[in-house]
Amino acid sequence: MSAWAVSLAKGDEVRVVEPGLREDGGDVWFWDRGEEGQVRRVYANGDVEVRTFNREGYRARFSPDEVEAVRPLGTPPPGGLDPHDARLAWVWEDASRLAERKGWCKEFDALCDALGVPGRVRKFSITMHDAGGVRVTARVEARSRRLAEEKLRSAAGGSTTLAVES
Repeated sequence: MSAWAVSLAKGDEVRVVEPGLREDGGDVWFWDRGEEGQVRRVYANGDVEVRTFNREGYRARFSPDEVEAVRPLGTPPPGGLDPHDARLAWVWEDASRLAERKGWCKEFDALCDALGVPGRVRKFSITMHDAGGVRVTARVEARSRRLAEEKLRSAAGGSTTLAVES
């Protein structure tokens, strides 16, 4: 089992290490080594029900030694750089330029949003509120929602009384 989880829990992402045939509601599917999915259920004996990512939601039961936890997408590996680190800015800038040149903007934006990484500069609507019920919505230009929220907090003077609504 990888270092990403001591025991598996619902929502964990896993990879099949023991390929083979698995039953799914009467149908039988072959699961390949390396196929990834998400734990949908954990049984009392430690077995897990896994739903695949790359097929049409097929699911099967595995023992814990037949799957391994994998690093969740968008999560830096131990010792890795945070995607928002300034030293990676050139990578996101070049990727944005390439997406614009190739007409992949929609796909690139969706990919960046799903991973939580900086993408193309675009407008985000960020709503903040304070304990007194004051709500402020601002349109902020940034490469990611996280950077837009940081920009808005900074513009608000770093106020700790304002909270970003999700």
